[in-house]
Amino acid sequence: MEVANNLDTAIANKFSDFSQRSSRKVLADLTPANGQLTSDDLKKIVQLGHRHSLTTKFVLRMRDPLARVTSATTQVLKRRALEQGEDYYKFMREADPNSFLRDPTNCETILRRTDYEKTIKSVRAIADQDNILNLFVEDDGFTQNGIDQISSFLGIQPVSALNRAANPSEVKTELDEETQKWVVNQLRPVYEFVRQEFGPKIDRLWQYSMRLLD
Repeated sequence: MEVANNLDTAIANKFSDFSQRSSRKVLADLTPANGQLTSDDLKKIVQLGHRHSLTTKFVLRMRDPLARVTSATTQVLKRRALEQGEDYYKFMREADPNSFLRDPTNCETILRRTDYEKTIKSVRAIADQDNILNLFVEDDGFTQNGIDQISSFLGIQPVSALNRAANPSEVKTELDEETQKWVVNQLRPVYEFVRQEFGPKIDRLWQYSMRLLD
């Protein structure tokens, strides 16, 4: 929220503070919302980095769009419960994520989070290819292979992937197959763009979703 409200000051303060720590070489910012920034905003970040002799690199870690939409639906529902002062668990258990997602007032915002074409093109417009790493994953987990690729790209030693224990109190959102099919076909341009740009490996990686395309 700080970055969204005041990009120049928030990023400048972060880079200034980081550049003064001589023992630190890599600053990693894991922020899904960065994918919604425009090329102009991303360019400001790169320029601010240069002022502090920092090289900005981008790791675009893109989940299967269907998994991304399902996760985003959960997050929006959670936020809605908090905003309305509802009991979280009761609200989430009674909510119908299928009709919620299909509501035009909700689906536009949620589906926009998978606009990988915009994200990729925005980054390409302001960064050299050597400073961009594109990773495509099925779910939200960090595999050892993914960690190794990111670490090699950043020039740091990889660490072992942590197995995150499932939270038994977490209320998971599940979309029925009809809604899943609707989502995937709404996002056909996303799948087609990624397939065209990165080849048939996407068919194997996102095979569950790809089979739902008409």
